[in-house]
Parts: sequence; C-alpha cells; structure tokens
Amino acid sequence: MPKLTKRTIDATEPQVVEFFIWDESIPGFGVRVMPSGRKSFVVQYRAGRRPRRMSLGPSTVLTCDQARTRC
Repeated sequence: MPKLTKRTIDATEPQVVEFFIWDESIPGFGVRVMPSGRKSFVVQYRAGRRPRRMSLGPSTVLTCDQARTRC
C-alpha cells in the first residue's frame, strides 16, 4: 500500500467487516475502517511478545501528518 494520504483515506469504502490500510513508509501505522464507515488512525506495535494496537484518533479530527507525528 502506498503512503497514506487524505485522498486514499476518503476514497476507501467500508466493507462488511473492519479492515486496515497500512502505510508503507512507517511500519505499524495505518487506518482502521469500520463497517459503519468510521475511520481512525492506529499504530500497531509489540510489547514483549504480545502485539498491541493503539488508536491515535479519528480521521475526521486528525490529518495524516498529525497522526504520523503522534506515532
């Protein structure tokens, strides 16, 4: 997947199940798209052996650049 931009996030349509769009420039950074159409920035990382996922905020409030600086 290419670098996340506002255009790619807005063009993404919701599906029956939630899914993620991952950024290729920052490992673990992406957008979660819910079936309701809600989109939020997330970062996925490991704490020891356990994978963790933290929400950075909704895509309606944060821009891609603001979410990248929060990673």
